[in-house]
Amino acid sequence: MSADLTLGIDVFIGDGAGSPPASGGAPGAVPAPAPGDRAAGKYLSAGGGWDVPPGTGPRYYSASFSAQTSVTVTHNLGNAAPIVQVYDSGGLQIDAESITATGSNAVVVNFGDVTKGTIAVMG
Repeated sequence: MSADLTLGIDVFIGDGAGSPPASGGAPGAVPAPAPGDRAAGKYLSAGGGWDVPPGTGPRYYSASFSAQTSVTVTHNLGNAAPIVQVYDSGGLQIDAESITATGSNAVVVNFGDVTKGTIAVMG
């Protein structure tokens, strides 16, 4: 008996993604969310993808950075204490060294030795 096992799980097919459209879909493994999807408030929709809830619009801002260890992100969330997530260039979430609100529409994020990536601000 071999110790190598392969588990065959079909890919999740959302409603409307099959043929014919709106066929009810099919159960299976769902796609992994992309970096920043949680920050964007996305959910696994019936269509089979990660979507922002209808009628809410984006409630986050993102900024890319390169060759720096501190970034000021200006947003119009009107929130002096937004949730901030920092991702390295490979899409892995990392901890910020410090986050300082500079009013209700801006934050300064320091992230140490990471010099390239993305910052997501939500609130």
